[in-house]
Amino acid sequence: MKKPMLIETFLGMCLLLGISNYAFSEDAEIKLNSNNGSTKFIIQDKDAVAVFSADSDGNTVIGGTATVAGSGFSVGGSTLVVINGRVGIGTTAPAAALDVNGAVRVGNYTTAAKPTAAAANKGAFIFDTTIGKPYVSNGTVWNLFDSDFDGDGITDAIDVDDNNAADATAVAADVLSGRTFYAGGAGRTGSVPAGANVSGGNGLKTFTITDGLYSGSKTGTANDALLAAGNIKSGITILGTAGTFTTGATAAAGDMLSGKTGVVNGSTITGNVPAGANVTGGNGLITFTITDGLYSGGKTAAAADANLIAADIKSGVAIFGKTGTFTGNNIPDTGQITGYATSDDASYASSAQPGYTDNGDGTTTDIRTGFMWAKDGSGAGCNSGGTALWEVAGNFCQNLTFAGFTDWRMPNIRELMSITDYGAASTAKINGTYFPNTAAEAYWAATTYVPNTAYAWTVAFNDGLVGATSKAGSYYIRCVRGGP
Repeated sequence: MKKPMLIETFLGMCLLLGISNYAFSEDAEIKLNSNNGSTKFIIQDKDAVAVFSADSDGNTVIGGTATVAGSGFSVGGSTLVVINGRVGIGTTAPAAALDVNGAVRVGNYTTAAKPTAAAANKGAFIFDTTIGKPYVSNGTVWNLFDSDFDGDGITDAIDVDDNNAADATAVAADVLSGRTFYAGGAGRTGSVPAGANVSGGNGLKTFTITDGLYSGSKTGTANDALLAAGNIKSGITILGTAGTFTTGATAAAGDMLSGKTGVVNGSTITGNVPAGANVTGGNGLITFTITDGLYSGGKTAAAADANLIAADIKSGVAIFGKTGTFTGNNIPDTGQITGYATSDDASYASSAQPGYTDNGDGTTTDIRTGFMWAKDGSGAGCNSGGTALWEVAGNFCQNLTFAGFTDWRMPNIRELMSITDYGAASTAKINGTYFPNTAAEAYWAATTYVPNTAYAWTVAFNDGLVGATSKAGSYYIRCVRGGP
């Protein structure tokens, strides 16, 4: 029952292939074989090679060359397999496994209806009608297909023939390393390294630029360790370096302010001369040394003398801006200006009445005698108001440093009497304004009582009496300076 079907299959294949007239050579042979219930229809040549066969399953095999003479060819729902050989469409001499001389149409799908890339198998082509672009399957996903492989799905006119590129002339050494291109019908990878900034060797005005592809504004830099300001003539600029080299300069470090620098005959010099400051001469020196240095900004030099005070300068005379008030060791009047009889002290009052100047430093100057006294009876110049033995009192004044002076001494009896105010009605017979806190007691004088040298003279400021007192007693002290 299967044999007629095999013949029908053969005849149908002939009609499918457009073979309306067919004949077999005398060497051809038609056979019907049955093997284990499988019947085959075979046409074989004289060498028993199957040229055309069909089995009971409906599979048709062409062992030679079949030419479709008609205008169309359809496989329907079956499978057409060419095992070894070539298929030509529009050509009788196919040059490849599939050689199409004409338009090729692939499956058209919307994006939603597109089959999976896995189901279509690797290498399958389709056209997506939703976006109007072709796709190729890699077996996993669909990729846009285009001639330059940039993934945009556009066949660019300029590189339609990239895959062949038979006319391309670039080689790997002409293309940046890592970049790919087609030339000579094959894909290639560039080998040219990317260029970097170039720095020439020391002293080379012209230097080699390393092979590479340079972009991004790379730079070349010439180098010379001697390209320094000190090696270029002053006023000349070479490659951006302004020269400072001079000749004939004579300055040295000792001629330049400390920390400042300058270029002398091509070498940088750092000065070591200290900045000058105001200078004050030593005490009593009219000529004094100015310390080495660079003086600027109106610095001053001043002579100094502890005795340069008005009380030590002759009255009416100005020395270094100090106008003197000293009129000589004139014995001032007693200060008694109220008369108690027609022939008493007040009746013959001297013009040299007591007069004092408060120096503002704890001292008082007697403008009549010129002596400078410790002012405050309880201050440092008066043993802080304490008493002492006569010899201790003398040593105290001699060793005293007070108000900036060191030449203090204990006053003699006449000097001590000169500040006694015999006209005072207060308890202490002394001017309380210029000599405050004076004790109404006896004060030592440096003068020894010659009739009995164990005694010395004192002035009692409670009543103004002068007397000789044992040196073994303790009495008050008021130091003085100036005079003998």
